[in-house]
Amino acid sequence: GATPCAGAAAMAVSHRYDLIVTDVDGLCSEDDGANAAPAQPHARVRRRVAQALLAAAVGTGFASAALRGPTALRGSLAGDAASPTSVNAAAVFGEALELATGASAGCQGPCPLNGVKVDCSALVGWAALSMFADRRDPCMEAYTFALVNCTPCWGCRFRDMACLEPPPLEMPWASEVTAAQGGAGSPEASEMDARQAEAWQPEAWPPEAWPPEASESAQLAFAPPEPEQVVASGPYVNHYDPANPLRIRVAPERARNYFLVIGDWGKSGGAGPCQVAVAEKMKRYIARQKAIGHNLLFVASVGDNFYWTGATPEAWDEQWASAYGVWDPTSALHQVPWLSVMGNHDYGNSDPYALCPGQKPLRYIEGQPYGSQQFNADRNPLRPDHGCDDPATVAREPARCAQNTSFYWLPDYSYHYELPEANLEVIALDTNADSVGEFGGDASGHGEAFAVCGGREVVQAHFRSVDRAAERLLAKRAMEGTASTVVILQHYPQRCKRDVFERALPEWRRGQVRTLCVYGHVHEQRCDGRDAAGACRDVLSGGGGGCCAPEINSAGFTAVHLDDAGGFFADVESDDVTLPRGTCAWTGSVPDKPERLFIRKG
Repeated sequence: GATPCAGAAAMAVSHRYDLIVTDVDGLCSEDDGANAAPAQPHARVRRRVAQALLAAAVGTGFASAALRGPTALRGSLAGDAASPTSVNAAAVFGEALELATGASAGCQGPCPLNGVKVDCSALVGWAALSMFADRRDPCMEAYTFALVNCTPCWGCRFRDMACLEPPPLEMPWASEVTAAQGGAGSPEASEMDARQAEAWQPEAWPPEAWPPEASESAQLAFAPPEPEQVVASGPYVNHYDPANPLRIRVAPERARNYFLVIGDWGKSGGAGPCQVAVAEKMKRYIARQKAIGHNLLFVASVGDNFYWTGATPEAWDEQWASAYGVWDPTSALHQVPWLSVMGNHDYGNSDPYALCPGQKPLRYIEGQPYGSQQFNADRNPLRPDHGCDDPATVAREPARCAQNTSFYWLPDYSYHYELPEANLEVIALDTNADSVGEFGGDASGHGEAFAVCGGREVVQAHFRSVDRAAERLLAKRAMEGTASTVVILQHYPQRCKRDVFERALPEWRRGQVRTLCVYGHVHEQRCDGRDAAGACRDVLSGGGGGCCAPEINSAGFTAVHLDDAGGFFADVESDDVTLPRGTCAWTGSVPDKPERLFIRKG
């Protein structure tokens, strides 16, 4: 396994990520077999082997997430390369890649990632701990991350990286070779491997599809599976478009832009007096800001959007549109974008398959099932205006399509949204993994959902995977983002995960980015933390009026105004954004009993 072709083949057939590799005649030269290493491989062979190796790297996780789902590799490997009986594919990968590319910078070579030179070995160690800790082989994932993103790291062998040694990756058939048969490397094992390798017949692809010939850095060719036929496995992957799909308009002067934050707002059974009072105050605030030339970007919703136990098809009108006038052209909130996350009351018996989408998927995206009735319409056909992006549907069903929910944005459990013109990025996270017992409020609100999912353990496992995906997203955005203001949007106090984001920041962003954590869950308007300059950077905004307790002490919302210096100012508690303290009160707030909600006068 010392030659480029042998190493590439060994890597491609021995890793565990369902790549489909095919042979193309003439890839390797005749003397490039398993037992010979030509001093200077032909450039064309070298390029193709490097492409095959990088394709294997893509399949192992980092770039497969970017490609959004399982991939089928149109590979090109040939020769007597599949005969090694048992290999540490990670080591072979590094050695073969060095041979294939001629890279010689070593592990100490600088990687110009996001404009900063990072030591390749240190990058791998950090990525293994921060980005891929939940994977079966975090070191290999981190190694391939470095190779895919940083050409100078190609010369670093895996065993020289500053990372814990991963378990060996075996050939697919190696588990059938037992110690009684002599073990790996024995004549018996070699005979079995040769027999198995000869019998292995990968799916055929058109030869002309691979390899690309445009340039030395040609794009790899992939054939994604049909999502309804192939179900993704492995870590959860968030699928979404971050590049302002809602076409949010940004005012040219940064200081003229602002956004609102609201949480815990969607009262069960329809908007009540407190929710309506907060909504009306929001509209008056927007009108005043518009009169002085300020531009509302969006409403950030921090969860508990649909009490008590999740969204239903009827809830869009009853709990959202009717209160905020989102379908009323005369309302200040008409078709204003909402960037949302979910809280514990968005999960429960009313929307059970949000807790376990694989049990009864509404849609698949890249093979991954989706089951929430609150997600965007492309993965949730139960939205009232599903399919209304088609003009024929609008013409055929105008009344239904008038219920436009497309600007209520919730594409996945976690996502990010970029507004580069405002130097602003929102990172929306699902942080419910530690609160599954609070879904729907208590057992009465989630018991049926847990039962159809197969038990609490199934739900817990799903949200652990969702939580790890959220942390990977944070680290990735820290490394790749450029915004001076980053809003971390999630439901709970003390779960902002700012530390995950800040640890992953490259050197050039440290001290250049300000993070604002916004959340709800507690039905209060309050600043929980300030930066060195005294500006509020931890915002509790759970006073939306949908719930609860004996009294909503400070119902309201938060207004966050951007400034021309790249920062922001958050108004959380002023009279402009809150109702008089103590004016909203509840009794009888148990989910299975009717609520009596009123506004105290005076």
